[in-house]
Amino acid sequence: NAGLRVINTKEDIDAFLPGGAPNYKKTFNDVLPSLNLRVDLAKNLVGRFAANRALSRPDFGQLAGNDLRDLQHNGVGSNPYLSPIRSNNLDASIEWYFGPRSALSAAVFASKLDGVIAYGHSMLPYANQANGGAIELYDVSSPVNTQGRIAGVEVMFQHALGMGFGVDLNYTY
Repeated sequence: NAGLRVINTKEDIDAFLPGGAPNYKKTFNDVLPSLNLRVDLAKNLVGRFAANRALSRPDFGQLAGNDLRDLQHNGVGSNPYLSPIRSNNLDASIEWYFGPRSALSAAVFASKLDGVIAYGHSMLPYANQANGGAIELYDVSSPVNTQGRIAGVEVMFQHALGMGFGVDLNYTY
């Protein structure tokens, strides 16, 4: 099967944000295609392949909310400029069904991540309440977007023993 999802997201954040602005608005559009293939290689042997693009949004607490120290010009904060996490994903597997309710499979997977949320320090402009609301730079520990990659293998064994009992083993590296 193949699919295509189109997403339009509008953010409207009311919070104490960098620059002293009480409101931050952002709109973004994403196109998320997906492809899933399955082929019967033999009577009890199935191959699968999947490719897709996915999106995950930051948590609300990562977008708004701060704990600032006006006299020290530092603090812990959010980041309203965070982008969603977007990933391009590939999966391939082979599955052998060797008995009723019994299977052995192996898979490989890889994902390229754009916008992974990590934590770092940024110099951001905030309204200093101790100085009449003047906009000043603060050293803020906050979430930031970065890049990442995930790759690995999975192995699965499942075997029915009878009377509703069985063995199910999984390993992912």
